Amino acid sequence: SPYATWQGNLLLVLEENGSTEDVLLAINNGVVTVAPVGETDHVIRGGQALAQLIVGSEAPAEIVEMTGIEVSGDAGKLLPVLFPAQWPQMGNQGL
Repeated sequence: SPYATWQGNLLLVLEENGSTEDVLLAINNGVVTVAPVGETDHVIRGGQALAQLIVGSEAPAEIVEMTGIEVSGDAGKLLPVLFPAQWPQMGNQGL
């Protein structure tokens, strides 16, 4: 990946019913850790649609476009690396 050596912080912001929850990911040469929340230019901000990124139900760019998730800084470039499309399937037992 061209972002294998990317270094910086990525802030994930969940906004729901007037409240927010923040998680800061510290990324250093392919190693991702959760860090204390702080300022960064690289932000992914949205509502419950953020779960679609985590599950990988579609390509990240499609999810962002369809749901209005906001990205800034390098966040848009990091989306397909951190949240690749998985196209999960439900087994017959779940139907």
